Amino acid sequence: MQKVKDKFKTYCWRGEVAGSPYEVLAMCFDTYSAKNLKDMLRIAIRSIPKQKVAFQHAPMLLIDGMNLLSSLLDAACALSKEYTKSVAHLSAESPKVESLFQNYKDEALLWDNLPGMLSLEEFRNPYIVFKNFCQKTTKKKRKADLQALGTKALSRHITIIEEDYLGLYISYVKLIEAAQLIINRQHKKA
Repeated sequence: MQKVKDKFKTYCWRGEVAGSPYEVLAMCFDTYSAKNLKDMLRIAIRSIPKQKVAFQHAPMLLIDGMNLLSSLLDAACALSKEYTKSVAHLSAESPKVESLFQNYKDEALLWDNLPGMLSLEEFRNPYIVFKNFCQKTTKKKRKADLQALGTKALSRHITIIEEDYLGLYISYVKLIEAAQLIINRQHKKA
């Protein structure tokens, strides 16, 4: 039996191997919603300075979420080279957000999942978020940050926060929002 290379490390959280960065994005949002990923990050970061374990009754949710984010970061950096290609050509006037973002039947879900951290320029071309993130950090640093976040969130010990977790949270939320925009717009094209 020939071993398939898991370039984006999706097998550990999804049980299947992704062949392209776009497949990773699709798998991410098929597994979790953007809101769930943002909530997971928020809960993990908020638990660090407290003597409280994040996801105490289901720690594998956090571990799977961190593995998913790691795959998402790898896919984002693979796609960052495409930043000059805009997925949607929007005019400077107010864009019709609903048609460019997602076809939700429940209006509450639409508003929960709309991007809130992206600038208008990033909303128009979400590849910019990938490019900026991947230029600012190395793969080794990204992996170390995610591992430290997961380890500290699962620890009972009070930890003095030395890292800029607010900046990390904002960066990851922007990546999640940009990835969701890209995959939803790609899906609308098909």
